[in-house]
Amino acid sequence: SNIARLNVISKHRDSDFAYNARYLDGMMVDADGKKTESPRICPGNTGTQITVDDMFYRHPLRKSTFSNSREEYGKVCSIVGRYAIQYANKVAFICKRDIDSPPDISTRLQEDQLSLIQSIYKFKVSQNLKYFKDFNKDLGAEIQGVASLSSFTCKKYMFILFINNRLVDCNSLKSAISSVYSGIISRNQNPFFYISIRIDPLKIDANVHPSKQEVISTNQSKTI
Repeated sequence: SNIARLNVISKHRDSDFAYNARYLDGMMVDADGKKTESPRICPGNTGTQITVDDMFYRHPLRKSTFSNSREEYGKVCSIVGRYAIQYANKVAFICKRDIDSPPDISTRLQEDQLSLIQSIYKFKVSQNLKYFKDFNKDLGAEIQGVASLSSFTCKKYMFILFINNRLVDCNSLKSAISSVYSGIISRNQNPFFYISIRIDPLKIDANVHPSKQEVISTNQSKTI
């Protein structure tokens, strides 16, 4: 809410009505933008709907530093698509450039990850992607994801990593996966690899980069 307009509508399954809260600069505000302590009652469906729009409208100088809106919107879609995969069956996502434009990403609840990946990236899932799941007792880590088969290729190597539901980078793991694929696919092929790891946070070091986007495991070699 510090950089965009944030609107939340939430309704409990046992409630007769929903609540609507708007936020500005981290504070709940009313329709006139004045600080308030209580959300307003409104009609709504069961569940929670979070809407973020008009990004950086309060920071025109920062907004002007972006190369172009189309490129920045592409980055937004990239992030939304990744989180849609991670939260398949739990959260539905919609991402569109303008209010009146058709959505570029639109997912549904109860949609499995393979179908969702096909919807977002237009991949032919059934013949090309494989879901996997495992639990490593030595690491105490639950691992699940989707990997492309040797018959598949995309425009560039796509590596998506979530650790404890957070989108992060791990260059050593990314390189290790690429090395494995190099032995089973040709040079002009690019794999798709999505992996989600749940592990004790104390076994992860997120201080290797100022943004905390890059992480390493305290037992890196065994993890890889």
